[in-house]
Amino acid sequence: MNKKSLILCFVFTVACTSFAYCDGSEQARSLFYQGNAKYSEEHYEQAIENYEQVLSLGFESGPLYYNLGNSYFKKGYLGKAILNYMRAKKLMPQDADLKSNLAYAQSQIKGGKIAFRRKWFVKTFLNLAGLFSLGALTIA
Repeated sequence: MNKKSLILCFVFTVACTSFAYCDGSEQARSLFYQGNAKYSEEHYEQAIENYEQVLSLGFESGPLYYNLGNSYFKKGYLGKAILNYMRAKKLMPQDADLKSNLAYAQSQIKGGKIAFRRKWFVKTFLNLAGLFSLGALTIA
């Protein structure tokens, strides 16, 4: 192969890769918005399917997990709702709506919230670490 062929092959590969990435991103965005529309129409099962498809494409975000948690909560799947709220909390720990929805979902569990027995210093560290997002800790 000569240099021109090699350069053309490289440019073509980079272009195809960037187009494939854009298509996945656009598809994920479209599925997310379709899920939001289905949620507002009270079609929670279809909203869950759309949000799960976004996750299967390899995308995740705080709002995605939060909306997925809301959809599961509306369907009565408390465990899955709490799991997704906790995933969202890792990505957006300061969100007040998320905190209140998580607390409400946990209060609906029969028998009360399950608590792990941890040493006081571990609890203190985890509580302090939970106040900041990964980005805020990186900046600090």
